[in-house]
Amino acid sequence: MESPTRIEPTRFDAPTELISDLIADLVSSTALLQKSLHPNTAAQLADLVRITNTYNSNLIEGHKTRPREIEQALQGQFDKNKERRNLQLEAVSHLKLQKYIDDLNRENKLPDPVSIDFIQLLHAKFYKDAPEEMKAGEWRLLPEH
Repeated sequence: MESPTRIEPTRFDAPTELISDLIADLVSSTALLQKSLHPNTAAQLADLVRITNTYNSNLIEGHKTRPREIEQALQGQFDKNKERRNLQLEAVSHLKLQKYIDDLNRENKLPDPVSIDFIQLLHAKFYKDAPEEMKAGEWRLLPEH
């Protein structure tokens, strides 16, 4: 069974004074930015960051769904090509799941992110609307292009 400790170290054992100062500056700047943004602007920015994160995360896995294709899928416009459509569906699931996690965090209801129950819940939510071939593991990656 995988263990969260497998990816350690995930933090500094003894950060230097410079790193501590940079972290403090980042936290302070983030707080100032958060206070200065109108809630609608902050929500739109969060949506944009989710699209960017989805694009990059899927790209790492070899699933090349461009931001424009992700935006189209969010508007219900899916590619006629089955494999492209499946990539769009995957991206939408990713975005919905990230928003769910963000909402839990904002409401201070985020459970232990490595708990088995939470991971199973996320897995179920991710595959809820997936086509059957994706659920059955029959889905293949698109060739490089």
